[in-house]
Amino acid sequence: MKLILNTIPKRTRFASLLVAWSLFCAAISLLAQDVPNPLRLIAEAEDFKVEKGPWQVVPYRENYYASTFAISFLSRMGCLGAPEQLEAGQSAVATQVIEVPRAGEFQVLARYEQPHNFSVEFTVEVVQGGKTVYRGDFGRLGDAKIWALNGHQRVPMERYWWGGTDNIVWQQSGTAKLAKGTATLRLIANAQMAGPAKRAMAARRNVDVICLTDDTAGIEAQKKTSYLEFDGWLAQDGDLFVRVTNPRDGLGPCVPVIAPFEPGQHSPYYIHVRDWPTTRVLKSGYLMD
Repeated sequence: MKLILNTIPKRTRFASLLVAWSLFCAAISLLAQDVPNPLRLIAEAEDFKVEKGPWQVVPYRENYYASTFAISFLSRMGCLGAPEQLEAGQSAVATQVIEVPRAGEFQVLARYEQPHNFSVEFTVEVVQGGKTVYRGDFGRLGDAKIWALNGHQRVPMERYWWGGTDNIVWQQSGTAKLAKGTATLRLIANAQMAGPAKRAMAARRNVDVICLTDDTAGIEAQKKTSYLEFDGWLAQDGDLFVRVTNPRDGLGPCVPVIAPFEPGQHSPYYIHVRDWPTTRVLKSGYLMD
């Protein structure tokens, strides 16, 4: 009987393990590169171009809900509004052209004002290549909506014990299969009808934002908020800036780090779920985590 000993030198074994680990890390890196970052395409309604009818920009304070702290704000301090009623057969249409970075299936969401027990009906269309590839209705009395302060329940109407003062909602209404390239969003308001007659309980259509997203993980993460689901996706990106100056008599070269406050961002309460990146400022530009 022969006893065969492992005669591979320790250095050789270590080198082999190192090579295997390097190949493993390279494979993981390639797989990560193949997974695209999720997209959130947010279109401010007040930036839409009015094509016809009485859509008009409504500045903050002239909308319905503008006097409470956390819920009743408008993204970028404005929305697009249409009257409570239009004449039968009349339509109000506003459009915005967007760029879709890649093909895919996108959830369609809208944020708008929802007075209690009033209808605020409007339609969102997405047009690509001359064809309407998506059409969804929003603001109907029976539509399930995403309310604040109700434990993430999707219900048509929510009545808060303190009154109907925080009635800005989100609504998801199906998905749109989009190709890479330009697309046109259309906001449409028509007469609000109850059978053959105009609906008596109809309110202004005040639309804040339209969002197209394939961020399923981000949607699930928003359900962990205390009471402001999806509002953490809204920000002032592009409206604010920070200027960093390194004085001549300073301590020397440095890399300023601008990072989100970990416990949460004040707006005005620390309850949003956000995923803002950390920014490192360099002499030639900046890096974002």
